[in-house]
Amino acid sequence: MLTFEKIEQPKQQTVALAKIKQLYQAAFPRLERMPFWFLQRNLKKPAVELLSVWQKDSWLGFLYSVVLKDKVFIFYFAIDPNLRGQYYGSKVLQALPTVYSGKKNRLDD
Repeated sequence: MLTFEKIEQPKQQTVALAKIKQLYQAAFPRLERMPFWFLQRNLKKPAVELLSVWQKDSWLGFLYSVVLKDKVFIFYFAIDPNLRGQYYGSKVLQALPTVYSGKKNRLDD
């Protein structure tokens, strides 16, 4: 079963936040990503969410999104490269209607 941990204190260096930063920098080309400090600063805004994805004790990846009244825009979504090809990305996408109940999910183009 997947669990989603909301990262709420961006200045607190949790294990998950360190993993997220490392994966973020590895998974997205430099020209396609915002500075990580900017993502962290935006977590202070109520509509912005950073979710760490886990299955039991195994960290899988993360989602960075903006949640509005009836829509969710996912700007960054990545799975640990060591776990790719094992359908974890598909499982996370299938769980989104539960995570964002009542909202339409949109992946940023």
